[in-house]
Amino acid sequence: KDVISRDFPDMSCLPLTLEPTGKIRKAVVLAAGFGTQHYPATAAMSMAFLPLVVGGVTKPALLLHIEKLDEAGVEEIAIVCQPGDVPTIRNLFHNKLSAQNFSKLSSGQKEYAKRLRSLGLKVKIVVQEKQEGMGHAVLTASSFCNDEPFLLVIAHHLMDSECKTFNCFSQLLKTFEASGNDTVAVRQVAIECISKYGVAACASYSPKASMKITKMMEKPTAAVASSSLVTPSLPPDKFLSFFGIYALKPHIFSVLKAKIEENAKSPQGYFNLTEALKEINKHNTVNAFEIEGVRYDLTDPVKYAEAVSIFARR
Repeated sequence: KDVISRDFPDMSCLPLTLEPTGKIRKAVVLAAGFGTQHYPATAAMSMAFLPLVVGGVTKPALLLHIEKLDEAGVEEIAIVCQPGDVPTIRNLFHNKLSAQNFSKLSSGQKEYAKRLRSLGLKVKIVVQEKQEGMGHAVLTASSFCNDEPFLLVIAHHLMDSECKTFNCFSQLLKTFEASGNDTVAVRQVAIECISKYGVAACASYSPKASMKITKMMEKPTAAVASSSLVTPSLPPDKFLSFFGIYALKPHIFSVLKAKIEENAKSPQGYFNLTEALKEINKHNTVNAFEIEGVRYDLTDPVKYAEAVSIFARR
């Protein structure tokens, strides 16, 4: 406006303020978990690098997430990791193979190496110096998100879409962009598995639509879930568990920062994301959306072996 007034004094103009759009361009992948149940394998490599064979190609689990995020149209991806995992991530996405090793690849593998470099242009590394919980890990990516909404992905939850049109990430992105509310991906889980996951209770059950969360809790007992986390219209032995993907607005960072400054840790000694979402839900709407897909919890060696078998048959 000032430039126009100076250079074109006879031209009238109005001020224009551009606000950020509701479209999500960025994703944060939390990959700093140790993977205690996979020890001693995780003494040699991060749990996020546990391998799977997909379409005849051996890939680390982390790469499957990055490829699906790229497929969903995400433009920038931050991988939150432990300091010791930085060289491995750089070798996968940023560093070229030595000429000697590159020469040993088949023509198809050489093309895939180029694909990895292309994906690497989207990948940034964020180091979590000390592992103090999921909420703490998310806060480390605040500068990367730069006051934009973002997709949050838990790396040890491997997702497999059952929707022919959209992968799991695309499903949540579309839902968030339609509502503009913080949205947690959920999936029905039986009561005997309830203590493994975060759980949301919603005002009513609406498949393929956003559902308003009324209450949420991290890893409740079956008794607590049955008494206070029931979603109407669901069978009494089914609950909505967190799926491992979140579409979040940047106000989550101020809440997390306040929780950490207050040293508001869980009884287990961690800063939980769920507690921050509960705080937001007091004054804003936090939705749940049931994903058409399957989740494999890679922290469980049995579930990991199941995922390896299923993906290898494709």
